Amino acid sequence: MMVHGPMPLLRNHHLLASTDLDQVREVTGKLWTKHEVTVNGRKPFQTLVNCFQSNDISLSYVDCSTPLRVACASATGQYMVHLNLGGGAEHRINGNLEISDRGRAVIVGPRQDLVMVARPTRALILGLSPGWLEKKLSARGLPESNSPRWISGFNMRTGRGRALRKLCLQTARDLDHPASLLRAPHFFAHVESRLRQLLLDCLQESAPGGDQQPPVASGLGRLMTLEGWMAEHLHLPLGIDELASQAGLSPRAVQMAFRQHRGVTPLEFLRTLRLDEARKRFSSGSGLSVAEVAGSLGFTHLGRFAGHYRQRFGESPAQTRRKQVGP
Repeated sequence: MMVHGPMPLLRNHHLLASTDLDQVREVTGKLWTKHEVTVNGRKPFQTLVNCFQSNDISLSYVDCSTPLRVACASATGQYMVHLNLGGGAEHRINGNLEISDRGRAVIVGPRQDLVMVARPTRALILGLSPGWLEKKLSARGLPESNSPRWISGFNMRTGRGRALRKLCLQTARDLDHPASLLRAPHFFAHVESRLRQLLLDCLQESAPGGDQQPPVASGLGRLMTLEGWMAEHLHLPLGIDELASQAGLSPRAVQMAFRQHRGVTPLEFLRTLRLDEARKRFSSGSGLSVAEVAGSLGFTHLGRFAGHYRQRFGESPAQTRRKQVGP
């Protein structure tokens, strides 16, 4: 059932499509949290919800053609990021007004009261369990949801905001593909890590002084030690927080150290290490498929992996592999 927009996302993870407000309230109350829902105006109620859930992250697609008012106390046990694809909403979080639309995302955390007045809306909702996120918020000096300094919204038109939107959309599309590597839990862990990292970066960017550049606190020797550790752990879902923890530095200091000494970001450097290792494995005659090699090194999208590989080596992964094992 398509409600009012383009082809729905997460079609293989259908939750409900209904015109019954009580049914929707009951089902989504179990998914997110108990809430009150009323229809604004006389337009007949109609909504569609698809949802993918892993252990620590959920990604939901909501298409509701009806203006609604939603209210709940202690809104959710998760952090919920509202990424509007069309339409928008007013969110009053603990009495403070935030607006979500295509240019601005809103994040609602545990222990917060929420009143949302939504226009007809299409949205992706990214849910994250609080344990990991609150630890990382604290490490970065960012407020948790029970703080009056809570960052309840952020700009989706910055580089980081666009990257988060793009990855959420691509993940939803990939999960609809029957041959997607994301169907394997090990591969999806890499996407989870990147989603969390981008969200933290968006919140950091929105914090007071978030755009200030800190002094670089890392010498070349320390950076080389981290690079060696990265080369030995290419199979892990590594983000900037994991690298910072390993180096004993702040995430911003690691970012600045790589830019100063290597001229690239840490994750660009990591991608290069993984591409070089992939070429070694293809050239070894191991017989592993392109998908097996890519997945074992944290690449979750074969098309993007092949594009980066060709850009670096001037040939496709399959061409490199055929030189050793034949067609």
